[in-house]
Amino acid sequence: MAKRKLHLTVEQNSELQAAYHQSKDGDEKMRYQAVRLYGNNYPVEEVLEITSCSRRRLLGWSASYQRYGIGGLIDRRVGGNSAKLSGEQTAAIQRQVHLYR
Repeated sequence: MAKRKLHLTVEQNSELQAAYHQSKDGDEKMRYQAVRLYGNNYPVEEVLEITSCSRRRLLGWSASYQRYGIGGLIDRRVGGNSAKLSGEQTAAIQRQVHLYR
């Protein structure tokens, strides 16, 4: 059986708990909670059940927290539309489609 690599100090536990209470993002809160439970020696299966995450994600978040601290758990995705066509090209296609209806 693999040994757990994350053991939180009192300060780290407090930091994660404070971040959890300050965050308004549900996914981010789940990451804080999952890492905190895992770092406080909760059984892995219990952490997975509580947070509804996969083992791979839990271990990834834990590694990210160990490497980058609390900043490693913040969602950095940009989001938005990843369309390959410009707005003008999209409008031209819509006009063409409308002609054939």
